[in-house]
Amino acid sequence: MSHIETNTKSIISPQYQMSAERGCIPTEWPFPCMQSFFSQLLSAFQSPQAQHQLPAPDGLPVPVRIGYDADCITQTIDGQAAQTLAWKDIEFITIHIEDDLLPFPFWYVGNRDIQLRIPNDAEGAESLFFEGFAEYLPNYRSDRTFKIITEASIALEGSFLVWETRLIANA
Repeated sequence: MSHIETNTKSIISPQYQMSAERGCIPTEWPFPCMQSFFSQLLSAFQSPQAQHQLPAPDGLPVPVRIGYDADCITQTIDGQAAQTLAWKDIEFITIHIEDDLLPFPFWYVGNRDIQLRIPNDAEGAESLFFEGFAEYLPNYRSDRTFKIITEASIALEGSFLVWETRLIANA
């Protein structure tokens, strides 16, 4: 056994040993609140409903769904219609990479008074982002928009202006 292996084994306590089944999760926690926090976090990431969610005040995930028709976009949170936004009232679309635990894109759609905060993986969002916006917002379907969305999709941080009403005149 080398000197490094001996030191490593003596430094790492058995309750923090890694295992193939558990990954790098301690078998004993120095503080019970840490166990509760990491257990909730782990179960949220492992749950099939982990996508399409925003954090709720109590820390549990909340499903977010997006729908649209010829008149407006409707955002539903946890089964309740939370906000609607008429197409005529949309002045901008931005993508903001937020970083609570891992970088994640949120789309902000709206104007100065009303903004929908849409998780990139919300149910119905892909249809809205690529079909709805292209159908109901002038000049949304363009090389510029595609380039901005592509840049945002590989970014780890930042905000990206995808579309705004002033760009219509410049197109």
